[in-house]
Amino acid sequence: MSKRRKRRLTITGRFIAEMRPLASREIVLPPYALPPGWRPFARFDFYGPTEMLSMSGGEFAEAIRPFVPADALFFLDTSIFSSCTSPQLWDLLLSKRIIITPYVWIELSDWMNRPAKNHHIRDLVQKSADTQRSLGGGPFIENPSREVAAALRSLTIELRVPDETYVEHGYDYYGKLLSLRKLIGPQIARQLEQKYGKLPDGEFKSKFHAVAQASYGERGYNLAMKGLERTGTPNLLADEHTVVMAVLTAILEGRDVYVVTKDKDIPDQLAKLFLLIKEHYRAMLAAEQYANDPDSMAFREVPVRDVRPETNAWIGETILQLRLSEKEFDILPREFRSVVIHCIHLSRDETAPWVSYSYFTMDTQVARVLRVKATTGGLSTDRFGDRNCTIGTGRLTPQHHEVIVSIGKEMVIPVENWGSFGVDDVHHVLKCSEQLTCLLPIQSP
Repeated sequence: MSKRRKRRLTITGRFIAEMRPLASREIVLPPYALPPGWRPFARFDFYGPTEMLSMSGGEFAEAIRPFVPADALFFLDTSIFSSCTSPQLWDLLLSKRIIITPYVWIELSDWMNRPAKNHHIRDLVQKSADTQRSLGGGPFIENPSREVAAALRSLTIELRVPDETYVEHGYDYYGKLLSLRKLIGPQIARQLEQKYGKLPDGEFKSKFHAVAQASYGERGYNLAMKGLERTGTPNLLADEHTVVMAVLTAILEGRDVYVVTKDKDIPDQLAKLFLLIKEHYRAMLAAEQYANDPDSMAFREVPVRDVRPETNAWIGETILQLRLSEKEFDILPREFRSVVIHCIHLSRDETAPWVSYSYFTMDTQVARVLRVKATTGGLSTDRFGDRNCTIGTGRLTPQHHEVIVSIGKEMVIPVENWGSFGVDDVHHVLKCSEQLTCLLPIQSP
């Protein structure tokens, strides 16, 4: 009998594989032409992360080249610039457009001054930076004029700042929300020191892992540890801001975006942000429908003492609540336009290459809830004053997939020198609590 091969999975891939989808739903898509070899994309669909595929970045680039849209944008993390030497990969990247975010630019400074690898890429980056300085006085140009914006679009490598358009669509809110996963690292360290005093390194790491893993799961532990190790460094939140900027760019510009990384946390951050925005959007739509036509949704008044006592999420005596099955919760508009955020995760060691791939599909209409999040300071609706609308789930089984929609005044958790966040958002961003439904896209004839 042959020995069963152990699956080579990333941390996020293992979490999703072991959890397995809660249930499956068939999604009928409107008819449209697909390129040869493409599967239809449902909105709010996801795929991967795959196993660690035994192929180099260059081999993967050649495999996907025919399917990369002409207007696709590539967001690269620092290690891609400084260490990826595959000619095929760089040929693909430079045939499209590359976006460098401000945090990645900070991280690139050492490589720009002393490039051990990819001298020619460094020269191209420097040329783009010099061009942008000539256009706007600095490497990053905020709110460019129409003429300058057109000049920037002609660059193969663009240094892009999250300008007021990004901020108006929740850039600050989601960046800070995702960042809570790293800020808990120093918090856990302070709690351990208060309880045990100064611990030897080995004992400290053991206790840190036990606390973080028990409270936030293995994925949360990894981010908490990274937050602790990078405390006080200018690049502490580079991952979060790159992920948020890439996702917002796909939504706002209606084009596919590729995030290329060697960092194991980037796919996880993308998955978390995808699920957050999806539920915020559905909550906004439910609140709008109820505000416009209360008789169309069977909300009932529920005493706060009977609701989610484990999180104590609500203020006041009662909230409005709607409970129904996932199949009955048909809240999404019929018309939509999907964009795809791809993630290419490469091994750090080019002598032992592998690739893990994932994608997440968004509806460009979620830009509406992004604006609401920005203007309200974190609420998913602006139709009920200071009350929020959240979506939760009941006790879940494949046969019983219940959606719980709640409208009420939500308790807020203040984070010193950082901001305030609703209990529901904090709970979902910190916990490995994702419940996934497998979508089976079926294209109509």
